[in-house]
Amino acid sequence: MYDLNRHFANKRLLALLGLSVGWTLVLLLSMWGLSFLTNLPLLLQWAIGCIIPTLGLFWFMLYRERWLRHKIKPLLRRERSAFHEEITGFREALRNRTNLNDVLGRLSNLLPSLFQTEHVLVFFQQDGNLFAITAGSPSQRWVRHHEVTFDDPLILYLTSLGYRQVLTKKELRALHSPIATALLDHQLTRLVPLIGGGGDVVGGLAIGPLMKGSATRKSLNSLMIDIAERIVWSLERATLYLKSKREAAERGVIFELNQRLTSVTDLHEFLDYVMETISSVVPFDAGGIFLLNDSTQLLEESALRGYSPESCCMVPLKVGQGVVGQVIENGKAHIIPDVSREEKYLRAREETQSGLVMPISIKDTVIGAINLESDQPAFYTQVHLEMLRTFAGQAAIAIQTARMYLDVEKKKQLDADLKVAGTIQRGLLPHQLPAVTGYDVHAYHRYTGAVGGDFYDMSEMADGQLRIAIGDAAGKGISGALLMTTLSASLAVRSDDNLSINQIVSDLNDVLAKLTESDKYVTLFYSVFDPATGQFHFTNAGHNPPVLIRADGSYELLELGGPVVGFFPHMEYQVGTVEMRPDDLLVMFTDGVTEVMNNDEEEYGEERLFSFLTKNRTLHLQTLEQSLKEELRAFAGDQPTYIDDRTLVLMRRQGVTQSEGVVSA
Repeated sequence: MYDLNRHFANKRLLALLGLSVGWTLVLLLSMWGLSFLTNLPLLLQWAIGCIIPTLGLFWFMLYRERWLRHKIKPLLRRERSAFHEEITGFREALRNRTNLNDVLGRLSNLLPSLFQTEHVLVFFQQDGNLFAITAGSPSQRWVRHHEVTFDDPLILYLTSLGYRQVLTKKELRALHSPIATALLDHQLTRLVPLIGGGGDVVGGLAIGPLMKGSATRKSLNSLMIDIAERIVWSLERATLYLKSKREAAERGVIFELNQRLTSVTDLHEFLDYVMETISSVVPFDAGGIFLLNDSTQLLEESALRGYSPESCCMVPLKVGQGVVGQVIENGKAHIIPDVSREEKYLRAREETQSGLVMPISIKDTVIGAINLESDQPAFYTQVHLEMLRTFAGQAAIAIQTARMYLDVEKKKQLDADLKVAGTIQRGLLPHQLPAVTGYDVHAYHRYTGAVGGDFYDMSEMADGQLRIAIGDAAGKGISGALLMTTLSASLAVRSDDNLSINQIVSDLNDVLAKLTESDKYVTLFYSVFDPATGQFHFTNAGHNPPVLIRADGSYELLELGGPVVGFFPHMEYQVGTVEMRPDDLLVMFTDGVTEVMNNDEEEYGEERLFSFLTKNRTLHLQTLEQSLKEELRAFAGDQPTYIDDRTLVLMRRQGVTQSEGVVSA
């Protein structure tokens, strides 16, 4: 845009210069011509020679300027009209544009021609994200290598002003601001702030250097302020539209995710769907979801996109290793503008330039992370981070739901397996106790779960004797059941080998010591009973000692033997012998009987058990068992009665005394 006054000011300067030269030449010619008129006075000659040329030159300048105005003014009027049309077109071009990229593109094309300057830079902040429009290579380099911080002295100074003011090169240099220095280094010599609707400085418009024939300082400043207002209005409108559009898209995506959440059964399938959905709102060239394995504390890859097969087979990451491991460790999202400057970044793709990692948390516990990578530098912004945070929350719910479903399914399967295992284990116990002439026998057995670690056996041998055993494996549930099953099978094999009692138990000890860990062992009472003589040959390998209650109320503990089975190999066991007489009662039991606790956290114990059995020794065996249950229930009070597997084996040699009265311990 040309300024008319500046144009004619330049013309006047040239005219004055022409006047000086022309006047000197005319004066010399006049004096030379008048020298022939010797009859005129000398003063008159000088007057004629000076005044007449001067008047002629002024007349020439006057009519020349009028002629120039007559010829040039229409041209300037047309140029100014075109400029105003360009300004109007600029406003109209921005007025109806709601797409932020379109607005940025139009500004990049229109601003250099409006200001008649070589370089233009517009930078602004919206929702924590930095946007920039550039025209000219210096500006482009500045945007790429300089980060705009809104606590810069320049921004603070503009904020303190509270209004738009154009800062020139001199004023920019005086501020000692990193932003101002970077602008001047790239020939951007004028800056006007972009002030948002709230009165805060949200960016700036910088131009420079000016082309020849540009507007005057006053008109240029006015133009910059006017354009800055229009830019702010357009950008805020476009970003508001973009935000509303993004939120609408997010709501739609979240609705779809919530719909899928109600039927999540396959975790990996759902995570694949999450990554597919993320790609529709947060662009990425490669990405994946990493879940933390609680048992190994390693990160397991899931739903990977954009990686080569070689990079997918990397060594599993640990917590704290790489950017993903670091995010899982500290629970904080991380934007990587340049992966080459990120020390923790582990390169899986050569093309990756920037990245974004978002933790997946359930309450305050981080269970994984979403990792996105872009082939463009500084691609991800705060907007992307907030959008990804929403997906991370949905992924956390899905993971929790799927894991709960899998846990339920695993529990169902485990319960079914345990039920089968319990059936098999109970099949190893005697289905029916042998009928022994002259003796009453009775057994009671109960597991606290589907399987257990208690074991007993009472079977008739080929020579008519009875093999009687009772045992308890260390540990509960499956581990105890497996250990007891191994003992039962090994005992069944060795009992038919005509080995002595202590040799059988010693062999069992060596087998279990070899097959099990040091903290796994079995307490075992093993015996051979001759009904004809009442002789009881036994060895006790660390088990609760059975009690032989005599008819007169005295009792003996069958303790002789050795250490528990399976703890140390190559152990020796002693054999004891007792004789059952008429009306004697033999009671074998596991610690599920004696370890019942009362409200005072006191165990029932062996002394109470022996006292109860002694006082009620004459009861029928079934009645004695039921009475003992009631005794334990009364002792426990509000506490659970069955805290461990319970086994009870009763044997009485028939005599003449039996009673129905129950006596409490």
